[in-house]
Amino acid sequence: ARRDADFDSNVRQMIRRAKSRGVPLLVMVPPLNRTEAPVNLPAPMKNPRFLAAYLTYLRGDDKAAPGEFDAAIKLADAPSPEELHYHAFYKARSLARAGRGEDAAHAYEEALRHAALDRCSPICQERLRVIAKEEGAPVADVEAAFPKASGLDAFDDAVHWRDAYNPVLSAALVRAIPGTSPSAAPTGKRPPPTSEEILKTL
Repeated sequence: ARRDADFDSNVRQMIRRAKSRGVPLLVMVPPLNRTEAPVNLPAPMKNPRFLAAYLTYLRGDDKAAPGEFDAAIKLADAPSPEELHYHAFYKARSLARAGRGEDAAHAYEEALRHAALDRCSPICQERLRVIAKEEGAPVADVEAAFPKASGLDAFDDAVHWRDAYNPVLSAALVRAIPGTSPSAAPTGKRPPPTSEEILKTL
């Protein structure tokens, strides 16, 4: 709760100070690679039910693993947020390997609801949208422009998107600049604008 309050306060102060000095700004909602977002804590390997399900996952039995993860969490006595996260996270990975993309996307979202990430989470993303609206700042919602449940098809690692998605980022930024028309936003058919070109539109 303290970290959330500090996050809100810091974002609001940055927006207000920029506005008070006449500095143009955009609030960017960054994209999140859901498939590479485990919590920064050890997995609950001392939980025998989780360990059994995890071993099934490691063996590649993606037919049985999701059900084992579900059963393990149902039988857990007051599971911690970390346990809830890891059960959903590896269930999602197993579902994804089995080609059940929609089910995997839901499981990844469930995992993130219990995650305390060391980078922008869905909670942080939503707070950025709300704070920007309350403070009257334009929003470049890059997350909304990326594929849902984005994974390694869009990212090189946990946080860095592939160069092919730079036009997606550029388009979201340009559309968010007050006074620009949607037609000014770049597409994948032409290179994104340079920083000098973007500054000329401010």
